[in-house]
Amino acid sequence: MLKKRKTSREVREENEDLRKLERELKLRGYTPRTISAYKLYVGLYKEYVKERNLKEDVESLKDFLAYLLTEKQYKATSIAMVKAALLFYFENLKSIEVSPKHLATPKKPKKLPVVLSRDEVKRLIDAADSEKKKLIVMVLYATGLRVSELINLKVKDLYFNEGVIRVVSGKGKKDRVVTVSERLLRRLKDYVRTKTPEDYVFVSKYGDKLSSRYIQYLVKDLALAAGISKEVTPHVLRHSYATHLLEAGTNIRVIQELLGHANLQTTQIYTKVSLDELKKVKSPLDNI
Repeated sequence: MLKKRKTSREVREENEDLRKLERELKLRGYTPRTISAYKLYVGLYKEYVKERNLKEDVESLKDFLAYLLTEKQYKATSIAMVKAALLFYFENLKSIEVSPKHLATPKKPKKLPVVLSRDEVKRLIDAADSEKKKLIVMVLYATGLRVSELINLKVKDLYFNEGVIRVVSGKGKKDRVVTVSERLLRRLKDYVRTKTPEDYVFVSKYGDKLSSRYIQYLVKDLALAAGISKEVTPHVLRHSYATHLLEAGTNIRVIQELLGHANLQTTQIYTKVSLDELKKVKSPLDNI
């Protein structure tokens, strides 16, 4: 089926809608990545209703979500993002109230996070062939920083005397403080000794800020080099940090603060993945 060619007026109207959407998202402090995703999904929806000569309303929204699920085979995680984008569009640009409960879609699968053992973390660090790479892995594991927080870390955020790192405007635009081991702080202090307070701690070979993609590929490559069969990502190091803190007896509310979680329920998933704690439970068979 050939797509109906848009008129210049329709193109202008669609571009104007997307421009307004971007402006509203920026005003509310959404990240560039989220803004890009929202614009993509709203654009796809507008194309969908245009091609089928539908109105932009709740019914066409349901049709669109069903189309993505059945014909485009979108996963539940992607559908959740599409739904969030379109709910924002309807409520803020179309002034149409849409209750999420009226848009029943598959729930996102709740998978337990992958966690490395302490030995696997050590092997990952040892696999790095430069001080920069070693320190990147060490900081991710020792602080639980997100990738975006790591690449935006500046020298002035390292408080050597206090033994902490200040995370500026992490997720949710909230600053927080995380503790760092003395061993890591000594290595960081030596690593940044020639940098200015405004410099990024980690930069590319050209002196630019590192990209998230670089960190992701680095961790993946190191995991392969270390012979770790698990699927290792930077976020796995964050999971491992939280789980190992819990196993060491750290209060879960303290872990919530260190991770920068707004909701304690988000942190509580780590109570389900602590293998050390599970191993402490004796089988009732042993008491017979």
